[in-house]
Amino acid sequence: SMQHLWGDTIGGVTQFIKDFHENAPHAKLTLVHFNTTVGKSYSGQVMSTINVGFVTEQMPRPEGGTALWRAVCQAIDDAGNRFAAYPQETRDRLRVTVAIVTDGEENSSGPEYSWESVRSRIERQESQYGWAFTYLGANQDAIATAAKMGIVGARAANYAATGQGVGQVFGKMSEKAVLRACATNAADAVGALNYTSADRSDLMA
Repeated sequence: SMQHLWGDTIGGVTQFIKDFHENAPHAKLTLVHFNTTVGKSYSGQVMSTINVGFVTEQMPRPEGGTALWRAVCQAIDDAGNRFAAYPQETRDRLRVTVAIVTDGEENSSGPEYSWESVRSRIERQESQYGWAFTYLGANQDAIATAAKMGIVGARAANYAATGQGVGQVFGKMSEKAVLRACATNAADAVGALNYTSADRSDLMA
């Protein structure tokens, strides 16, 4: 379903990285992509070192199904294992944001993954380690899907499955992720990911 929007998606990812180059170059990016399978283009790479010209080469074209649960669970597990090797002082300073963007619902993860396996991971990372999750979905009720995953409705939104909608979703996500990365206190960092009624209208325009 994303074939006709792939150029817009590549443009959105590219702009997302450019925004961090300009505003939070110290941040690190892990980029997980999924269809029937799950892959990873970047893993903990400093934003300022990413050449945006290589984004297209790093991202496979869309095909197959939507292994949403597997992608989220594996992304959380891989990052958690990487952070476990950090000194505690470094881990205490981490400000992790997980943004999930999809234009379809789960249909390909396999029997080892479920709503419960996703939710338990998300709730653990948020409550014990201060991670923050946001969910953005097209062709579905994104707020209801986020709730099943343990993500609060304020940090979830629908977007239109159009070129403009894709551009808006990456623009809004970038703006909020940069605010969280640069926030000077914990309260501002958490609130930065909330979507306002104006945001939601823009995403569906």
